[in-house]
Amino acid sequence: MKKLLLFPLMALLVVAGCGQKGEDVLTNNNGTSITDPSDGTLDPDNFVLYATTASYGEGAYSSPEGIEPENINLTVVSVQLRKADDSLGWITVAEPNATYDFLQLVDGVTAELASVAIEPGRYTMLRIIVAETNEIVFDGTSESLTVPSGTETGVKLSFNVVIEGGETLTATIEFDAATSIISTEQDYLLRPAFRLLIDSE
Repeated sequence: MKKLLLFPLMALLVVAGCGQKGEDVLTNNNGTSITDPSDGTLDPDNFVLYATTASYGEGAYSSPEGIEPENINLTVVSVQLRKADDSLGWITVAEPNATYDFLQLVDGVTAELASVAIEPGRYTMLRIIVAETNEIVFDGTSESLTVPSGTETGVKLSFNVVIEGGETLTATIEFDAATSIISTEQDYLLRPAFRLLIDSE
């Protein structure tokens, strides 16, 4: 059985939207809750993150045997952000602990990875922590998909966003399945190419 390797990738993005006041639900790496120092509240659900896959045309990728993949199942453990001043390190904003078939997330279909309140300010990094056990399926046959350092450093995306009070940032990570899969004589390599899209509300 071939082993698939999923390598973390750096990606790029842009900007923002709007919301209301509510309860703080954010924690940092130590589990400490974070509040807006101005009034102790945060905008509810002012950070929303979705996942989708770019259009995946017939024949875009096939195994050396000419078989196209049926599923690319990736388990997302958590979503984390890092502020520009790095005062809190990586902040865990959501823990979906769910498996998503990225080949089903096409033609406008999305999966919600996070919908949370975050403290206003500048954020420069986002990362997705994935589980050790993932898979790709060819003609009903499941192949192991390994993510080097996926449970530690995760898949990192670089961006530069400022969230003001009363604003909502809605983002979508778009996976490019057609260009992410590479086969070698020994292994399948999955090098995820993501594009991060920002919507204004």
